[in-house]
Amino acid sequence: MAVKIMDLSKSNRFYPWLSVFGFVLLLLSTYHLTKETSWTGSISLKSDAVAPVGPVVPVAPVALEASGTEAKVGLHFGDPDGELTLSDNEFHKLLDHGLHKRQNFWNNAIRNGQAKIDLMNGPRVQARLSNYYDLAANGWDYEDEVRDEAMVITGKWVEIYEQLGIDPENDNDIDNHQSQRFSNCMFRNLPPTGGSFENRYNPKGRMITGVNNYSPYSKLQGQANVTIGTNTNVAPFQRVPDLQKWSQVVAIVWSHLAGNDAHNLKYIFKMGIVTTATQQVMIEAARRQPINMQSANTFEFTTEWPGYKFGAGSDGYAALMGTPHGVGIAYLLHEHPDQFGTKTVESITIFTNPDDYPTYHMLFTLTD
Repeated sequence: MAVKIMDLSKSNRFYPWLSVFGFVLLLLSTYHLTKETSWTGSISLKSDAVAPVGPVVPVAPVALEASGTEAKVGLHFGDPDGELTLSDNEFHKLLDHGLHKRQNFWNNAIRNGQAKIDLMNGPRVQARLSNYYDLAANGWDYEDEVRDEAMVITGKWVEIYEQLGIDPENDNDIDNHQSQRFSNCMFRNLPPTGGSFENRYNPKGRMITGVNNYSPYSKLQGQANVTIGTNTNVAPFQRVPDLQKWSQVVAIVWSHLAGNDAHNLKYIFKMGIVTTATQQVMIEAARRQPINMQSANTFEFTTEWPGYKFGAGSDGYAALMGTPHGVGIAYLLHEHPDQFGTKTVESITIFTNPDDYPTYHMLFTLTD
């Protein structure tokens, strides 16, 4: 039996190609890590309450390296909160295909949430931008809304406030709009993104309510890349302010209003949830309750207050912490130990209110 011996002189010619292939795989894995990692930029930019003027220019010494048709920056700080992505049709098909795929969806939601729970429970680092003047320096305005009849709580919300010991007379409706030109860690004098965070703050009632929130990244997402100076195809995630997360802005406003009592925060409502990813997890969490008052095949969640409560350590708690709305709470606590110390989320309550539109709501109760 003849044994074929490899010609090493010929095989050596393949080694450079194998090296190139390995290098490409390394780049791809690095790119994937960057896309999944919560970066907000690591280069410090001094706060300045005066809006910059003049043309958009790169911030020295950070320069983008134009290569072909894509700008190379090495800093991904677009939407750090991320979210599950599943369309309504995909979700319905998933449920139609039976228990196995539904279980996979649920397991993925739990894993996603556990990562945020670990972040929240791990070592905490105070956010670099956490002062009131950082708002204006990043293009955010501050509007204290004059309360009118539309803002006064009614119906079921009166009962909820009473049960939690919250006086609605102490509500402060604050709107923050990213409406001014700003600088980030790569460019100066960028145009406003149109992002807006509209929230209700009640320091005496120890409560924050997320009412209507659109991050700068979400407002730019889907827009075409642009050319800035010599930098071609600058993507939307490169054109957002350093101060861009709901958790960052809310922490600043809360501390501004609550002062030395900022650490007393107890309740965070996420009101009128329209995000499909969050609704899907809420629906599945409700399905899995021992006493479920809705059909196993419904695509809606209809249980009114007091709804369903999920304590820390449960699967429902983990899955809900991984939703876009839960992620913001994890970052709020993780990045602001000066305000909140070692607080964590004690429980999550999901409920609906048929008098509202949208009807889906969540309550995050924090530890004391």
